[in-house]
Amino acid sequence: MKSCIIIQCYVKPIETLLVLQSLEKCDGIKEYDIILYVDKSPEKSKFEEPNKELIVKLKEYKNNNHHKYNQIIIFINQNNLGPYICCGNGIDYCFENYDYVIFTEDDAIFTKDAIKFYNAYRDNLIPNPEECISISAFSPLFITNNEDLNYVKENYTDKIHTIKKDIIEEKLINKIYTMNSISNKQFGLFKNKWEKIRYFRTNDYCKLGLPIAPDGATGDFIQNNNWFSYFSVIPRTNDIGLFHKLGCTTLHWNQKPDLGTIKFLTSDDITNNTINNFELLEHNLYSLIYEKYTRL
Repeated sequence: MKSCIIIQCYVKPIETLLVLQSLEKCDGIKEYDIILYVDKSPEKSKFEEPNKELIVKLKEYKNNNHHKYNQIIIFINQNNLGPYICCGNGIDYCFENYDYVIFTEDDAIFTKDAIKFYNAYRDNLIPNPEECISISAFSPLFITNNEDLNYVKENYTDKIHTIKKDIIEEKLINKIYTMNSISNKQFGLFKNKWEKIRYFRTNDYCKLGLPIAPDGATGDFIQNNNWFSYFSVIPRTNDIGLFHKLGCTTLHWNQKPDLGTIKFLTSDDITNNTINNFELLEHNLYSLIYEKYTRL
């Protein structure tokens, strides 16, 4: 099955290279085409120079590392589209040539088993019913809304170790749960599923100026139609380069706001992260897990 990974790129040369370096280490990456889909920066804006630097680095990366993938394709928009329309156009672009598309952003590094996880959905190793829109390597399970970075730094490491201990003891490593929503990034899907939700990433929706952002509107749409997505109990991607006050189960960062690192607990943090057999969790079991960990 012809498959690709599209990375939506804009202004982040360092982070984007880290994403690519993580993909190099993924099991099964060799069969994938990598689409580097770059949004154009407005001229004479503060984003123009870093975006030019990004494009130079991507071209250098392609020249030096194309052999690590099936191929690398760089696409540069002629106009600035913004994140949502750029996402929509990029996925449309991919489905002109590919059967299966993994969409990600330029600040989420992959753990080594992430592609195997995505391929399980692609290859029907887990059920792929019509009601299932996508599979995500990002999990909402370990997000905290605590805004005190000192609290996160001083207390959250112990809580993460507690979560890790529970995951190992409960044998949740290869468990997947369903959720009546969809991740706005890091998801894999087929064209017939994309067609159900693509409207919210089009100019027709964005120009309405509605208060609900496209990712939120997509989630509401899925809920209202009784659809769902698959999520891993342990995340298989790490957000990077986003130094802010939202926490996100921070284990460490380099303390420089311009190059901050937010590290999720992922499958690489678990000793045995080999994917063999998947098992779907029931909705009510997910609810119990979610309630337990969000209270930590």
